Amino acid sequence: MSMTSNFHAKVRRVVVSLAGVAGVILCAYLQESTAAQSAPDAPRSAVAEQQLPAQDRRFQMTSKSVELKSVSVRRPDATHRKMAGQAFLKEATDPLVVEVQTQQDLPREPRTSSPIIVLNGERLVDTWVVLPDRLVAFLPNQRKLKEVNSVAVVWLGNEDLTLTKRPLTFKRSDIPGDPLRK
Repeated sequence: MSMTSNFHAKVRRVVVSLAGVAGVILCAYLQESTAAQSAPDAPRSAVAEQQLPAQDRRFQMTSKSVELKSVSVRRPDATHRKMAGQAFLKEATDPLVVEVQTQQDLPREPRTSSPIIVLNGERLVDTWVVLPDRLVAFLPNQRKLKEVNSVAVVWLGNEDLTLTKRPLTFKRSDIPGDPLRK
């Protein structure tokens, strides 16, 4: 039995591969050199750029703090119970709703981040946005409350610039139906 070598086929494969690599390099070089030679006002290649809606761009560009009009803390009503969900209500021992109203309307377009309520320096990450200008968060009990409480809002992703500059306060005794009310 004799072995035959296919030496010429192997050489051909190598030559074709090298020609392909050389072609890619040549195309990249030509594209770069033509881009450098084009006039400044010449149309550019169609590159997919993410354009945000004007309202989102404006909000991101200004990076204003989220100032508050009002804060209320109370027992959940039927609507709040639906929002909180059965799993939360099942685990909660003394549920409360923290609701804030912002001075300006919140953006309507979907975003990759959102504002959240900050209670006594702790972020309530399960904050709901209720358009046009309300945020709602749920507490399972009163453990996070102090005698005097501070409430602020921060926009996730831009915390330093968007944190409320003038937080609102409420007293524990202001909560309707509070068993510790004096």
